Amino acid sequence: MFCSHCGARNDDANRFCDQCGTPLTVVPQPVPQPVAQPQQPVYQQPVPQPVAQPQQPVYQQPQPPYQPAPAYQPAPVYAPAPVYSAPAAPAPKARPLVGVIVVTGIAMLLQFLHLCTAAGVGLFGGNVDSSPVYYLLTFTALTLFLVSAIIPNWKLRGILGGIGALTMSVEALILSINIFTFVDELAGYSSSRNALYLEECLLSGILLMLVFIFFLIGGILCFIRLKGRGLRITAGIILLIHAVLNFMNLFMNATVNDNGVRFDTIVFYFATIMTAIAAMIFFSSVKRPA
Repeated sequence: MFCSHCGARNDDANRFCDQCGTPLTVVPQPVPQPVAQPQQPVYQQPVPQPVAQPQQPVYQQPQPPYQPAPAYQPAPVYAPAPVYSAPAAPAPKARPLVGVIVVTGIAMLLQFLHLCTAAGVGLFGGNVDSSPVYYLLTFTALTLFLVSAIIPNWKLRGILGGIGALTMSVEALILSINIFTFVDELAGYSSSRNALYLEECLLSGILLMLVFIFFLIGGILCFIRLKGRGLRITAGIILLIHAVLNFMNLFMNATVNDNGVRFDTIVFYFATIMTAIAAMIFFSSVKRPA
């Protein structure tokens, strides 16, 4: 430090001046103050202030003047909307049954030939199978089959077929009654030949009774939407079996007894077989349309 009296330089630890002995007074040195640097202004991005939107006026519907509530009215009942349905397809027309026409025509020709031969040999009206009732029923049934096979009408075809089935049932009933009557007369004779013939007649009568029952029920059901088709077909099959068995027995008996077979008998059995085939084919072909 420096003496305030003489200006001599002294150590900082001296209390008196080395030159003049003047007490040294410590004069505090001014502490240099740091020069304040000017601060740079910090840029702050201005915050956008929300701009007040002008409020839209709220539309209020004007209130109608008060009116009293209307009296209760029941809700109207609406009829259901009509359901569209496609027009029904026309019923298919029945086609002519060519096979039935051919077979029935052959059966009628054979029956007519048997009629002529029976009348020629004097059996007309005497034999059961040559009686006028037999020919009347047989030709009636075959004519109904022929006409029904030609006309293209399902309903009329069913009606005529039912009448034909009833006609053949009556024919089978008459033949079976006559056969059973003949069996009762033949039972009084006791011989091996008569016993065999008796068994054949009994079998023939039973088959004809079955034909009668099936044709009767099937003919009645034929008027109800052509039902009972299986019964009528079964009756035709049984009638065919009956005719074939009789035809076979005719030739077996002729061979055993060394007897000839008359032409009118052969024609009769052929005519019976073709009649049974015609009935079976006809009832197999006639069915209810889908």
